Amino acid sequence: IRAITYENGDPYIENGRLWYTMSIRGRNLPHHIQGVFSLNPTVFDLKLEGIILFDRDDGLLRNEIASHLFYDRNKNLWRGLTTGFTAYANREKEKKQLFAVESKTDPRFGFSVMKASPFGMVGNMEDPHLLFDSSANKWRMLTCEYINGYKAVVFESDKWDSGYQKIAGPVIHDST
Repeated sequence: IRAITYENGDPYIENGRLWYTMSIRGRNLPHHIQGVFSLNPTVFDLKLEGIILFDRDDGLLRNEIASHLFYDRNKNLWRGLTTGFTAYANREKEKKQLFAVESKTDPRFGFSVMKASPFGMVGNMEDPHLLFDSSANKWRMLTCEYINGYKAVVFESDKWDSGYQKIAGPVIHDST
């Protein structure tokens, strides 16, 4: 589960509802998909609002999960990160990695497709979360990297979709 936010990390709240991405899959089923949910926290009425697939310009629509979305108010774009789990379908040709995702249209409702691009975060990483730290004028990414278990690490960059360098971690305990 990832809260949908604004670029600075504030939760995206609309009409009294909090917005989330949540992975949808059945128990022991290999096929997962990225769901979008909303919730009125005063009555806990969780609603499935949409499904997102990801387009890497390779002729396939990907069912990646563990996505964090944010609305970039400065650019009027929906952006975020997703985990490239579909690489496991063809391990010889694809590497597991994180992808930067973007859409001009609101991906929260119905069936949506977001453009997904690699940005140099290749490896066994999952569960990314991104925000802009205005005091440092840097993008900060919290993710989990497999280092004897999935351990939290923090990266930073001047750009939201490239140039990340590790600045903290890994932590001691599994963090997924």
